[in-house]
Amino acid sequence: MARFSVTQARKSMTWSSLALINLGLCLSMGTAHALQPFSADYRFSIDNRWNGESTRTLQKQADDWVYVFTARVPVLANATETTRFQLDAQRNVISKSHQLRYKILVRTKNTELAFDHDKQQVIATVGRERRQFTLQPNTLDELNLEFQVREDLKKGSLKPQYWVADDKKIEAVRFVREGREKMTVAAGSYDTVRVRRVHNNPKRTTTFWLAPSLDYLPVRVTQNDDGTIYDFQLTRYQPN
Repeated sequence: MARFSVTQARKSMTWSSLALINLGLCLSMGTAHALQPFSADYRFSIDNRWNGESTRTLQKQADDWVYVFTARVPVLANATETTRFQLDAQRNVISKSHQLRYKILVRTKNTELAFDHDKQQVIATVGRERRQFTLQPNTLDELNLEFQVREDLKKGSLKPQYWVADDKKIEAVRFVREGREKMTVAAGSYDTVRVRRVHNNPKRTTTFWLAPSLDYLPVRVTQNDDGTIYDFQLTRYQPN
């Protein structure tokens, strides 16, 4: 088991990575369900040494869906990530904006993404710096990616790849469905479907256990990030 230090926290505990752990929410296998507002609580550990709590909520605001992910490790770190998006008639996600704000010890970072579909650009703001990237087809952010994956599986299959923007680049990502497994967490015992994200970095692995009885909500997620182990487990789910 890798030891977790302050240096590792600064280097490897990226909160956008934690947000990526949210991928796969409500993955479906052909059963059509409309998006519904909800809230879900998780507890997580880092190398079985640092413990924290996270919450994610989905709300409808006029024509937009607003999804918020928060996480906190007492004393060490806290983060809030928000995405705003719409669904078109074919249930494709239309990205509108994304914000990430985190603090690790005394280090803070604020990033924002604005999706300009008329100009086919993503504008990233990091502090006072602005960067622009050319939109690829159906470009997503790190947080609303999970909803596009969900909608695609409702239609019958995942795309070969998904274009995802962050504050540094737009890159293609993909997923693999690996099988079924019984999983017991604080919220209960569930029959799950196991899904793995394929990373370009061989030192990173991310696995999701998704419960069909909860509309394929992830009840457990683990990530090995170059020896640092993150483990998220569901403690409460509430449709709103």
